[in-house]
Amino acid sequence: MLMIVDDPNFKPEQFAVACHIVCNGEILYVKRNTGRSQGGKWGSIAGKREEGEDNLNAIKREVKEEIGLEFKDDDYKYVGTWKVKFNSQEKKCNYKSFTYYLYRVEIKEKPEIILSEDESKEYNWFTPQEALEQELFQDEDGVLRDIYGL
Repeated sequence: MLMIVDDPNFKPEQFAVACHIVCNGEILYVKRNTGRSQGGKWGSIAGKREEGEDNLNAIKREVKEEIGLEFKDDDYKYVGTWKVKFNSQEKKCNYKSFTYYLYRVEIKEKPEIILSEDESKEYNWFTPQEALEQELFQDEDGVLRDIYGL
């Protein structure tokens, strides 16, 4: 189980980035392929930061890889950071903590989305309230509540 923590001595083993792409109050979510960590659940575009990447370049890469879109650096607005601990056996990975950096991109029209078949099987646009009614990645609901005061 994932758990957002408030620990001043937190030392993450991994760094993750995510992005809420927002159009007319709706957030673009992808449904992760079964067989992957958190498979069959909805979440924002996200992934691990690679060696030598900064957060901005990591999220730009993830957005392009997962949904085929590219935005300018200035389009990405930093939202916040969350510290997460979890059971590594349950998540089937070799680390048990990460720091999660969230960005937001506001767009005026919904673009054509080209899903990476390796990553996700579908996408949809949800208001924050509608997103909370979906089966979300663990702790995605906590992030939504933090950001939108829900």
